[in-house]
Amino acid sequence: MNMNINEASLLTGISKDMIRFYEKKGLIKPKRNPVNNYRCYDEHDHYLLVMIHQYSILGLSLKTIRKLLQNNDRTDAIKELEASIRRLKEEEKWLKAKISSAEDLVQMFQHSTETHSFEIVQHPDMYCYRINENGFGTIMKSIAESRGTARFVCQINIKDALQDPWPDRRALLFSPLPYGITDNLIRIPAQKFLRIVREFPSDHTINSSDIQSILKEIRNNGWLPVDPILIYQVMGDSNGSGMDEVCIEIGIQSTYVRRRTYRPTTSP
Repeated sequence: MNMNINEASLLTGISKDMIRFYEKKGLIKPKRNPVNNYRCYDEHDHYLLVMIHQYSILGLSLKTIRKLLQNNDRTDAIKELEASIRRLKEEEKWLKAKISSAEDLVQMFQHSTETHSFEIVQHPDMYCYRINENGFGTIMKSIAESRGTARFVCQINIKDALQDPWPDRRALLFSPLPYGITDNLIRIPAQKFLRIVREFPSDHTINSSDIQSILKEIRNNGWLPVDPILIYQVMGDSNGSGMDEVCIEIGIQSTYVRRRTYRPTTSP
């Protein structure tokens, strides 16, 4: 069935401009109507247009597609598809991480409006990239290219919390591992964290006293605080209230199971 370019566009879902572009690149050569010299697309052209569009979406360059169509040369196509698969898997990994991060943020926002003081969360393997004299270097570019996301945190250990002030341990926190980044990373194995969100004045610097009081509460609830401690802002002051919401997460392990003491009863 022969169609003009408007009809071919409606049938295939490919814009007229894109169809003309494919023709300009030599990927398709529609016949011309001898009466008015308009382009005339037959059924074969329809299948070809959809196939070209699909291959382009999957990551093949138009140059490689042309080689496929003209010479049945599949060498470059295989290489480009393999590269596309790696890229798509990386995007899939980050997409899952974004969903997990958004769900975690919803949970945090809901919890911070409730009266409970603590929340226990389970995090997967995470990675910290500590800031240095060069800032974050190229890692932000790598994360952006992967369409990933990262959290700006202060990452300290339990012993650091005993100091005032503690060492400058600002870092980017992310999960999963960005593709191609291996240097200067600190891996935080999957573990449980006890999380608390508290309000502090905007000009307040979290200090040893703030952390020590939380560590005491953790121990009183039967948990052993372990490294690391992660501190990050979740709500900032932009309306003059003078207060920020800060999240503090501390790794935990169970120290014991509380058991009720039973006393034998005596018969009357």
